[in-house]
Amino acid sequence: MRSVGKYFVAALIIWMLLCGIFVVCIATYNPRYDRNFDYVVILTGEYRRIAYVFRMMSSYQPKSVFISGAHEKITLRDICPRGCYTKAQIILGKQSRNTVENAVEVYEWIRQNNISEILLITSDYHLPRSLLEFKFVDNELKAYPCAVKSNLNFQFIVRCCKEFHKIIYTFVRHTLRKARNFLCI
Repeated sequence: MRSVGKYFVAALIIWMLLCGIFVVCIATYNPRYDRNFDYVVILTGEYRRIAYVFRMMSSYQPKSVFISGAHEKITLRDICPRGCYTKAQIILGKQSRNTVENAVEVYEWIRQNNISEILLITSDYHLPRSLLEFKFVDNELKAYPCAVKSNLNFQFIVRCCKEFHKIIYTFVRHTLRKARNFLCI
């Protein structure tokens, strides 16, 4: 019985270390690009993401901005701040309610518009799983990650730990799906 306790403690310590590494990686990740992006995709879920896009519009000068996961009652007037001016076409995607559906909704948009690369904007803690879901939906898409930085506090650490588990679940789910498809052929 003692050995079971030792394994449990060891597993708990390893889990805490991995979560800690994940939190540090997310907190310090901050890519910058010295180029314009014609197509920007925002995954909704947090108000700061959309506000961030309007602040960065002048830097990246996109032709189109696709906002995935917008609530069905939201309009462009609700999203665009007063005095907001942009040459970019803003498209509201209202079909998705989670990250998996975001990837599918965006895939349909990029396929219809023959798009091969996007700037993908979401919260820093949400970015790794979003990139993973996008890779599983369309392996050919070049998605350049852009993180909306979160405040480094206890809530951020909790969100990162939850995302860490969701990433593991996502990876296992897709791996099992590929294995099942491979074995059924």
